[in-house]
Amino acid sequence: MRASLRPPRWWSRSSTRGTDARAMSPRDGQRMPTGFAVIALGKHGGAELNYSSDIDLCFVYEAEGETDGPEVVSNRAFFARVAEQLVGALTAMTEEGTVFRVDLRLRPEGTGGPLALPLAAYRAYHQTRGAQWERQALIKARVATGDERVGQAFLDLAREIVYRPGVEREALGEIRAMKNRIDRRSPRARAAGAPRQARRGGIRDIEFHIQALQLLYGGQDPWLRERQQPAGPPPARRAGVPLLGGVGAARARLHIPPDDRASPPAPARAPDAHAAG
Repeated sequence: MRASLRPPRWWSRSSTRGTDARAMSPRDGQRMPTGFAVIALGKHGGAELNYSSDIDLCFVYEAEGETDGPEVVSNRAFFARVAEQLVGALTAMTEEGTVFRVDLRLRPEGTGGPLALPLAAYRAYHQTRGAQWERQALIKARVATGDERVGQAFLDLAREIVYRPGVEREALGEIRAMKNRIDRRSPRARAAGAPRQARRGGIRDIEFHIQALQLLYGGQDPWLRERQQPAGPPPARRAGVPLLGGVGAARARLHIPPDDRASPPAPARAPDAHAAG
């Protein structure tokens, strides 16, 4: 089913040069309506939000083109404004606070990239210059809202990027390098009083190992392609891949308000990153 392109309540009537944006309809080069979807990544994508989480989002539309209506603008400009309006509604300060803090840095080119991109641009970016950690972030991709067909096309593309044949050979060296950088930062983070989940053996370290193993073996075994954790470990154990225990307990602890938490447990023991090879 295709989601309606009618702008929602948070859409500004004057989001372009004085024209009522509700009269504008984005279309592709064949003059067919162009859909738009919001993709959740990170903890939001994995349905693992805790009390202090922000939400990672990226925005995708079907194809380049321009709008119909009294004012013609490019689809990129139109959907960038849609994204701006949505982020503004989520982050606006009210008497009751904000809905969410929004992080858009996982989109192609990070803070320097366009807010919204077509499917073809996501494909080109990840095929030519996307980094390993950017591919790893797509493991948790989920359609949050918008056009279902466009959202599913993005998920299909994400699976193709993350689990493409032969990725394990080129990924292993990058994974080891990332793990070494994390380990070098860990003592400094501990000395600076970083939260336990950010240190060696914490939940982020555990999640890194799980996602690294998903990258390495998910192409061969589709049942490893889980967005949520700790859903990933059991099938990985079936494959004979050693994974850490206690993920559920560590994750559940992050959902307890800070004032209600008991004394923290000892961090889990991190396995050798080279063991995956």
